[in-house]
Amino acid sequence: MSIALPSLAQADSFDDAVNLYLKGFDHCVEARNAVGANNVSKARTEFARYLDMVNQAKAIDASIMNTSKREMDSNLKFCDRVKHDMEIIIGTPMIEEAFAACEQTFSAIEQKDVDLANMHHQQFIALKDKAVETAPSLKTVFSITSQIRRCERAEKKIARLNSSQNIAALTKSAEEEVSNFNTYCENSLKETNGSPLNYAAITAANNALKTAKSFEQSALNELNSLKAQASDQAVVNSLNAQMNKGQQCLAKLTSAVDKKESAMVSAEAALQKYSNQLADAGNTCKAIGKIPANNSAAYQKAKTSYESARSTRTAVQRNLAKDPLYNSADGPSNANIKQQLAALNRCLANAEVELKSAIVVAPRPAPVAIASVPVKTPELQSQSKPKSSKPASSAAITIDMEGLTPEWVLAYWEDGKGNIEEVDVELLQSGFGKPMYIATPKTTLKFRSGDFSTNQIFAEVSHLNYKEKLAQLRYRQRATAPVQWEANTVAVIKSNQERIAPSYVANITSSQFSQLEFDDDSQTVNLNLANPGTGNVGYVLMPGYEPIKFTIGQGEEAQYDVKSNDSVSGRMTIKGE
Repeated sequence: MSIALPSLAQADSFDDAVNLYLKGFDHCVEARNAVGANNVSKARTEFARYLDMVNQAKAIDASIMNTSKREMDSNLKFCDRVKHDMEIIIGTPMIEEAFAACEQTFSAIEQKDVDLANMHHQQFIALKDKAVETAPSLKTVFSITSQIRRCERAEKKIARLNSSQNIAALTKSAEEEVSNFNTYCENSLKETNGSPLNYAAITAANNALKTAKSFEQSALNELNSLKAQASDQAVVNSLNAQMNKGQQCLAKLTSAVDKKESAMVSAEAALQKYSNQLADAGNTCKAIGKIPANNSAAYQKAKTSYESARSTRTAVQRNLAKDPLYNSADGPSNANIKQQLAALNRCLANAEVELKSAIVVAPRPAPVAIASVPVKTPELQSQSKPKSSKPASSAAITIDMEGLTPEWVLAYWEDGKGNIEEVDVELLQSGFGKPMYIATPKTTLKFRSGDFSTNQIFAEVSHLNYKEKLAQLRYRQRATAPVQWEANTVAVIKSNQERIAPSYVANITSSQFSQLEFDDDSQTVNLNLANPGTGNVGYVLMPGYEPIKFTIGQGEEAQYDVKSNDSVSGRMTIKGE
């Protein structure tokens, strides 16, 4: 036994180190969010906290820095990128100051003022060195390194001012400048067209356009100097042709940047539209308030308001899930939308409780004397026929709701053949990837987070008083959890982040099922459920309501109440065919 202790201790130290690192990773994510919001001070503070916890974790077990276990390699690469982006934000104003000195250098060269050109060039060198030392990641940005090389070539131009003009040297310089202009423009056009729609890409595109124009001006200056002295018209004509090609590229780059900015305006307008829709839904929900007892009109008005607000939330979430600007986490509307989602989710949860309690006193037809078992209709009872033992080939199901209509209906015949091994559950900034997931008793839920906050995920089945923590998810992390709640029930899965609307996992015992939704403004849904086997037992599951287990044979008819916490909200009629 003593031989195994070192390996066990090593495993414990590794996990302890990773767990500590992950606490630091939260600060890395916060730094990333601050970078997206252009909050340099917060980004620096959060990243410093991340680095401090990395060092603490390394002291426990340094191997975490060179492993793919528990996705450490992916986490480290992500934070390296955060460091890169943070350095770019920090260093950009500094390098821009250096480039301003560079432009003054070229201006002095045009004026043939050697002393002034030398002074500005030395300023450029000093400012450039300071910027690169402070933010080494600047050297990885193509537009910046290209501009640096252009500015560094000013030294040769200054040297030429102190010597007699040499046609060969002028020709070589013009060829270099025209070639550099073309190369830079073509690369910038490719990057701009291929970049995502976010604020960083817009900034990069505008910087690229500005730099391309500087390259164009340098090329024109050299070409004009050559034209003034050159006798070889063929060389000049060749350079003119290359210059025209570069200027055509510059026109395309200008158009691409304009197109990107127009797309950003449209994307911002879309986010504002979603924000307005959430605001309207929030006001609609808040107006529900306390429903007076035994007031059918007030109940119906509140119910309509609730379902309208819920429908708006669902539609907005679906749109946000596909919105690149929202999911880039750096849009100015994001924080407001997240606050609106959180407020709307709270309001809808409270309104649902109020509506489900009020349905108890809402006017209802005289009840049929059944609850959890099928009852024959009077016509069938009067015929006094023995109960059919022949299985139905299908069942015609009608659900009439007096209370809240569920977001979906799931129906199936129990065949015991369902065997779903894994279900992927993606968590996005806008919420869960799907409104409902299908599982079976042995399913493993595989979570992956694309949300920048840390989420605690829980499963709840209210009528069973069941609640279980399934996972803790940090950004870009994965986790697994088994489906352990009772079969043939629906669990709501929730996050501790209030802006994340709940989703559902249906744990079924069947290989086939039918799913449908109520039409807008409809209280009734009909479906024909084909029986793939020879059984006569099935289930109807609806979120927010207790499962309905039905038993039906060919030629039989039965009714069941739709219940939530012993409150009846509707009725299901089923007929075996």
